[in-house]
Amino acid sequence: MQVVATGADLGQRYGRIWALQNLTIEIPTGVTVLLGPNGAGKTTLLDIVVTLRPPAAGAVSVLGVPATTGSDVREIRRRTGYLPQHFGYYRSFTLQEFVEYAAWLKGVPSRNLSAAATDAIARVDLAARSRSKMGALSGGMLRRAGIAQAIAHRPEFVVLDEPAVGLDPTQRIRFRALIRQLAADGASFLVSTHMVEDVRATADHVVVLSDGRAVFTGTSDELEQRGSDTDLGDTSLERGYSNVLGPSRRT
Repeated sequence: MQVVATGADLGQRYGRIWALQNLTIEIPTGVTVLLGPNGAGKTTLLDIVVTLRPPAAGAVSVLGVPATTGSDVREIRRRTGYLPQHFGYYRSFTLQEFVEYAAWLKGVPSRNLSAAATDAIARVDLAARSRSKMGALSGGMLRRAGIAQAIAHRPEFVVLDEPAVGLDPTQRIRFRALIRQLAADGASFLVSTHMVEDVRATADHVVVLSDGRAVFTGTSDELEQRGSDTDLGDTSLERGYSNVLGPSRRT
């Protein structure tokens, strides 16, 4: 199995609270969905993977590059795309300017910025709003703008934190189709979500975190099978998810 990112004995804490504890994880090529309740450590793990935060313990490697030196970190960031839960932007920028600026930060040559941004904006179905000011976009449009900036430089590895939040049902269907298309083109994804129903449509691999530890790694079929002995959940995936979390973390 080829992997795009690894973490060995990762630990991270905030004060006395450990958000991650001795977490060893491999993210394979394809689409990996990261599930877990609030406070499970999902966002902390993503921040470490994209080198925004060094781990308090352990080591991480992305695309074969260990995140140890400044040059390593710069290479990882150049080759990855990231959509955090909350991202900053200048309200006076147009959507086109926002995505071009993000692509420029990732090293896209000036002569290619317009085409890169235009393509990314079209992929998230916002071409008609490319000249709109960022401050005038709705919440769902801003989320799609965030996805556009994450993919504009055609990264090898894309990390998305709750990307479907704020999207209506039709937009979520299109988002899933976009993930599948980009994955077919060769990109790998790590997608954090609390929406279990997104797993079947997109995931090649699933990781479930609870209290900073991985309590399940496998395929969506394997997660479904873990729910065979419980009735807590409306679907087989929800039942499997509830079962691997255990009674203390099913909220």
